[in-house]
Amino acid sequence: MRNSLIAAILVLSGCTQNAENVTFHEELVHQFGEQKTLIHSETRTILIDSLSLPFYDYFQLINRDESPYLVGFNRQSVSLDFIPLRQGDAIDHLVFADDGPNAVDADLDIIHLFSEDSIVTIQDRALRFKVLNREGKLINSYRKTIRDFKGVEMYPVSYSYLGQWPVFLDSVWVLPVYPDLNVKKKLYYERNKFMIYDPVKDEVVDEFGAYPQMYRGDNYFDVLREPNLTPTPQGTFLVTFPADRGFMNINWIVIP
Repeated sequence: MRNSLIAAILVLSGCTQNAENVTFHEELVHQFGEQKTLIHSETRTILIDSLSLPFYDYFQLINRDESPYLVGFNRQSVSLDFIPLRQGDAIDHLVFADDGPNAVDADLDIIHLFSEDSIVTIQDRALRFKVLNREGKLINSYRKTIRDFKGVEMYPVSYSYLGQWPVFLDSVWVLPVYPDLNVKKKLYYERNKFMIYDPVKDEVVDEFGAYPQMYRGDNYFDVLREPNLTPTPQGTFLVTFPADRGFMNINWIVIP
């Protein structure tokens, strides 16, 4: 679909009735029939060392001393691997402790480098947020219970290998969540899959990503359960549900 058509469709029509400075969104459902052709543009080879992995399920791109790096969470060595995208720069590794207060769980749910002295990890079942510095030492650790507008407890979790990532904006976080710990309960599919969380105010300011009706029956979709979240340059979030062929939700999120 052309960008101009998206811009024409995504017209803001209302807002929530909550307190000021909350976000609001509009959900639209479309069926796309237009095909696109991908054209090969460039191949780049990145050399790694023996401590690095050829694949990271959780990674981000940063600039370090004005040089681009891929930062990958290494679940085997429990480290952050800093791999330069420019030839001549050195690979670096931040290896976390395996026990004690500075320990990081290899099976953690979310890790994000806001800066090299502000590395945040989230454990959904432990409800534990940790902040570590560039030496891997713990700066802060606290339990965090996140609840939706109805007071229901939500559990932040990311399935990066399925394309479901949190999105960290300037003032809020867009977090994928477990709407319920039992994924086979019908109630799981009657709640929104993504929340907009204000970490300063410690509150959920909006939700989006409702499951399509086909998920709300008696079938259990297993690996086809989790939707994909994709931010776009237009400020929209594309949510696709793998079991729902040809349909996707376009969520227009406005952050004051």
